[in-house]
Amino acid sequence: MPKYGEQNPQATLFLTPGPQPRREVIREAEHKASPRSFVYMEFAPKPPEIWVGREELLSVITFDWLDSETYVTGLVGFAGEGKSSIARRWVDELSDDQLTCDKPDGIFWWSFYNKNSTVDLFFEKALSYLGSDELNLDLLPSAHSRAEFLAGMLRARRYLFVLDGLERLQYLGGEDYGLLRSNDLAKFLEYFAAGGHQSFCLITSRARLTNLIPYRTYTQFEIDGLSEQDGYRLLKELGVKGDENELLQQVRTRWGHALALTLLANHLVKHHEGEEDGGLYHAGRVPPNNEKDNKSYLVQRVMEPYDRHLAEEERKFMRIFCLFRLPVSKSAIKPVFQVELSIAERLTDYYLLRYDPDNSCYTTHPLIREFYLRQLENQFQGKSFLTDDLPQLRYHKHESIQIQPIHRRIKDYYLSLAEEIPPTPSLDELSPVIEAIHHLCQAGDFDEASRVRLDSTSKGLSLIKEFRRLGAYETELILLQEFFPNNNISLEPQVSASTNELSILFEVGESLTNLGRMAEALPAFERFNQLALDSNSQESVIKGCLSLAKLYTYLGKLSDAEKAANEALALARKTENVLEDRASLIYLGLVAYLRGELAIAGQVFQRAQTLEPETYEGKPFLYGIQGVIYADYLRRLGDDSNIRQARFVIEANLRVGHQELDDRSRLYRVLGDLDAAVELHENAAKNYAEAIKIVRGITHWPALTGILSARGRWMAQGVQDVEAARSDLEEALDYAVTGGYRLYKADIYVGLAWADYVDNNFSQAQRNATQAMILSEEMGYFWGHQEAVEVISRIEHKVKK
Repeated sequence: MPKYGEQNPQATLFLTPGPQPRREVIREAEHKASPRSFVYMEFAPKPPEIWVGREELLSVITFDWLDSETYVTGLVGFAGEGKSSIARRWVDELSDDQLTCDKPDGIFWWSFYNKNSTVDLFFEKALSYLGSDELNLDLLPSAHSRAEFLAGMLRARRYLFVLDGLERLQYLGGEDYGLLRSNDLAKFLEYFAAGGHQSFCLITSRARLTNLIPYRTYTQFEIDGLSEQDGYRLLKELGVKGDENELLQQVRTRWGHALALTLLANHLVKHHEGEEDGGLYHAGRVPPNNEKDNKSYLVQRVMEPYDRHLAEEERKFMRIFCLFRLPVSKSAIKPVFQVELSIAERLTDYYLLRYDPDNSCYTTHPLIREFYLRQLENQFQGKSFLTDDLPQLRYHKHESIQIQPIHRRIKDYYLSLAEEIPPTPSLDELSPVIEAIHHLCQAGDFDEASRVRLDSTSKGLSLIKEFRRLGAYETELILLQEFFPNNNISLEPQVSASTNELSILFEVGESLTNLGRMAEALPAFERFNQLALDSNSQESVIKGCLSLAKLYTYLGKLSDAEKAANEALALARKTENVLEDRASLIYLGLVAYLRGELAIAGQVFQRAQTLEPETYEGKPFLYGIQGVIYADYLRRLGDDSNIRQARFVIEANLRVGHQELDDRSRLYRVLGDLDAAVELHENAAKNYAEAIKIVRGITHWPALTGILSARGRWMAQGVQDVEAARSDLEEALDYAVTGGYRLYKADIYVGLAWADYVDNNFSQAQRNATQAMILSEEMGYFWGHQEAVEVISRIEHKVKK
């Protein structure tokens, strides 16, 4: 990785065009962008009181800001090197009226250091600030739709985004190191890097930004320690006295680490009148040639003697403070800490806390937080602080504190704030409830946490319903993980009632499904099913089997899907559950139809329809997703009478209404397929567009993948718009590969083969069709195999001619 001032050499090797928001989204987003200028910098670090060095880096960032071919700049380095302070200093300099270069029309600073700072909350807040009063966030309920809309807004004016502490949303180990865990945030940053706008994004992170490496519009700089002379100047500016060579040695042994030097200086000034003689020893010398990973313990080395000089009440305050995930409001000090505000003020004077006067709250540096959290961990593990890793450090035993009662006090504080939540809250407004559940889980009160999750306040607010309304499945999943030991969802939720355990496991599976994480959703539903069996909850067993049947179908495991549906059917008949009997038959019919066993599928679907009590115009019809599956089967039969019956089922569903939105989007998709089959292309275009509009408004990857695949194949084969077809199909393929939807993947390869065929690229068409055929044979997917063979036959016929 280059030092600052040198562009990342990898970034010059690639020129990835990158995704662009859809034209209609761009038009709407530009229209809904606010004409006002704004500055949003909540929880940004205070401007540094003393500044030394880094002038070259600040100039480089300004150069990137002015460069029309640079859209994103990353500052990457070890924690405490001053990345956030550098970003804040640069923003302040850019905003200075004396600087003559272009100024941003809006500044949006977002810190991911707050532990509940999720992607969902980021999009909600960013859209609120960039949007005008006309923007209705309820019409953009999913992170996917918000990412695209926010990217469209970047074109409206010249905005500056600062994303601070992005490592919290990156993988920090393994093969995925540096990749973003959120596909929607990754997509937004790819939109940013793709250009076509005048905005600029500055990112700080401990990890390289792997998602952006392929873009030449992205530059990345390593933030290393201060130079010896700059480190020496910092110590002197902070009031340290002493021999220059000795102080330079201290800078060298601390690798010029900005936070470590600041804490060292403050320690000497507070406790040794700034004198280095003798004081440096007590402040902790760091051997210059220790093992390579000692830098990760640098601040802890400095903090240990620093902490020793705190009064016990100050030390206790810091340990309680670090139990909070959010900035701590002044109003929390007395009810939670049960001390006077003066202690927080003293700790701010010691540089251990930062005070934000605009929000009347306190924060601290992440490394200082880690130091005091480790104290608490070691208190309960009976270990000397850090001695397992660094035996030369001395441990000073401190008064232990009882963590559980403190978490409960914090919970009470947040629940008191939750009473002020409006009837239709935003995700930000739900923060008190989310934090209350977090602290209940931390206190070990999992049953009460589960109760609050289902009925959060005296107003009867249900987080499950609110998360679904907001499409905040990632936030929900993060919260649900708190119920598991070490946040490991492969273990058992820590609640006593099996009903609560089943509810949590099912919601985990649903969230993972909607986020496109099928490989993780599958074991969650399998465990849900096993627990339901162990609990003798027969309704839950059926529910679990049907969820497994659906997932196995997406994954192309048709035999497993058939087995799960048969288990659901047997139990539904044993319990005389007609509703689940019908649903089980539908999935059995689906498996038979996908295998090409049309006669069997027809018999099963007819049995299912006889169990349907709802009628339209006096005729029974299958409802919701069951109607979608049946209509798809009828469409595949191809003759006029079955096409008419399929259209009746879909139109009856649409007139009756009340379906889940993902099912409703699929209904319009089938209607588009029916129109395409009889070459009513104008109607097909409208119905596909409506399906896409609905599904982009929710977070539901399976439905979105299937609809994009269907419209892409129609555009290639039906209207021969190759460019539009590839746009849909390539987006769908990205979802299919990431989510593991092998059945859709085969359909998408068929669509790409048709696009290549229309474009006269026969060799590529042959490769895509062959890929679809191989996949379909592996799965036993009749239709994928048949359509792939048709494309190959067309290619061979064309080549012979």
